[in-house]
Amino acid sequence: MTSPHAAEPEPPGHALLVRRHRVGMEDSDASRHIFFGAVQRWHSTLFSNWLAEVGHGILDGLEDGSSTYPVVVTQAEYLSPLWLDDEVDLGLYTDQIGTTSFQVIMLGYRVRDHTLAVKSTTTHVFVANRDRKLSAQPFPDDVRTILERGRLEESVSS
Repeated sequence: MTSPHAAEPEPPGHALLVRRHRVGMEDSDASRHIFFGAVQRWHSTLFSNWLAEVGHGILDGLEDGSSTYPVVVTQAEYLSPLWLDDEVDLGLYTDQIGTTSFQVIMLGYRVRDHTLAVKSTTTHVFVANRDRKLSAQPFPDDVRTILERGRLEESVSS
């Protein structure tokens, strides 16, 4: 992630977090085209940064042995080519919010033409960690409230 002072992209809904990212050498393959694994890394970084900003850092629950948010499903879609040095506005949103699980979507808009270039989706389960035994639990009301703030207002087709 580069500048935290990036202008927000204009997708539907209100993003949980937005960052502008420049596609770097670590994000691309020998042809200077985006490497397929980069989008998942961007998504993970954005999600981790958001959790820390709202006071629910991943390590918080792991260190005290109480809870965590493991990913149980992941998918990335490459909708338009991204190349070395392209700038992308990355926005983090929620979509489906259940009792014990929620879906997080990262949308990446290429800055130069405002084209939706990448979409990454993860499904997380809120789990309690009791004596190294994980079990799905309803997530706390404060977490649900925070997740609701970033819900997409309409479907983003791919």
